[in-house]
Amino acid sequence: YMTQVFIQIRAGQEENLLRKLEEMRKENKHTFPGTVARYFAHSQTDASDLQILLIWRGTVMPDEATRDAALYGLREELKDLLDWESAHIEMHEVLMHT
Repeated sequence: YMTQVFIQIRAGQEENLLRKLEEMRKENKHTFPGTVARYFAHSQTDASDLQILLIWRGTVMPDEATRDAALYGLREELKDLLDWESAHIEMHEVLMHT
């Protein structure tokens, strides 16, 4: 399973976001139990576009309420840096991976 979050970085917050993400990585925060990979990808064509990609392992993926709570924790941590009001979130079932 895969969760994609398409979101805008608030104006002037790119550097602060990079610092915050590095801090979160060092502190091992927001690891989303049940995920095998967590990516934060910055668009190369639009500096304000960010994509968050969470790859879940189906056999240990937590229930929806637990996943929502983990995403809410990230949202709270980054609320001053990302425009969560306009975020678009999609959940996908992976059909094949190699």
